[in-house]
Amino acid sequence: MKTNVPTRRSEISFYTSDPAAMLNKYIAEPVIKTYTQTFINKETGETTEIERSERLFDRGTLIDQNTLESIRFSLAAGEIRRIRISNQCRQAKESTSYSHFPFRAKAIINHKPHTFIFYAKSLRTALLILADYIELNFEGNFAITEIRATDYITILTDPGYILSEDEAEDIYPPYDTDEDDGTLLFDYASTGSAHCVKGKCFEENKEGEEDETKNHRFYQITAHITTITSTPSKDDKIERDQTFLIRTSSCARANRIILFWLRLRLLHENRKKLAKDPEATIEEKTFFSQVEESKVVPIRHYIPLEFSLAYSYYDDPANQPSDQSGSLPIGSYTIDTPPTYSNTEK
Repeated sequence: MKTNVPTRRSEISFYTSDPAAMLNKYIAEPVIKTYTQTFINKETGETTEIERSERLFDRGTLIDQNTLESIRFSLAAGEIRRIRISNQCRQAKESTSYSHFPFRAKAIINHKPHTFIFYAKSLRTALLILADYIELNFEGNFAITEIRATDYITILTDPGYILSEDEAEDIYPPYDTDEDDGTLLFDYASTGSAHCVKGKCFEENKEGEEDETKNHRFYQITAHITTITSTPSKDDKIERDQTFLIRTSSCARANRIILFWLRLRLLHENRKKLAKDPEATIEEKTFFSQVEESKVVPIRHYIPLEFSLAYSYYDDPANQPSDQSGSLPIGSYTIDTPPTYSNTEK
């Protein structure tokens, strides 16, 4: 015997301002009323209006007669314009991360296994990013077989050159984003985007020359980092341990890359500080790095952070892309949602 199991496929959800359509349904989004309060300054007689908001009902609330009367009153007062209702009681809500963290993934591409490391804000978005990247950079059929979040690590790839602070200042353009901690600036060097500037940084191999990057491996390194900040009165010393995943040729070179990344991150921070205040004081910092632990990990591909940042908008479930049929495209896959799930008002 076939039973009607409530799922997203059988959900009927839409916006409405018609009280008759709301009764015995569930609220699908929190109901927030907005109103204006007027304050009068007794001394000057000046009038000030302040807009306020108040949460009336949470999602998953059953709209019974009492709830409906409250909604009807707020509609008549102009405090709310419409609400979203559903035939299902959905109370939990997927949370949104405010920062990117690493994901590891496996995929079978043309019957061969491939491993990936990249940044994403959520598992949902990680699947979008990975499928997008594979479609753009590989040929043939593929299937994603595993994807999981990992402990936080800083992912770096060998830029080909280790530049001084002055050389980095000349070559690398500023990135105008709060998402970046300097990793974007490093990716800019690593992907070869700057290799034609002043002959520095990742020159392309000439015909017949071997590509040394083919022999690079990913090293997971725990480094003990010492930062000395110089001030006119004294030097402040800060020590910490940090884990990196670095694609390069050796552990020794990986340690040099860590120091290079620290200098680039300082350059990034100083640029942001001077952009806000051109007269800001820039601290002088010296970095030291010592490898405490190192091992080679079986990863083949790194998806640059800039690629992941293109998906920041879709990390909010309210902004998930959907086609006219209500399906959510994920690369070559689709997760179907019913056509009745609509953003239009009824």
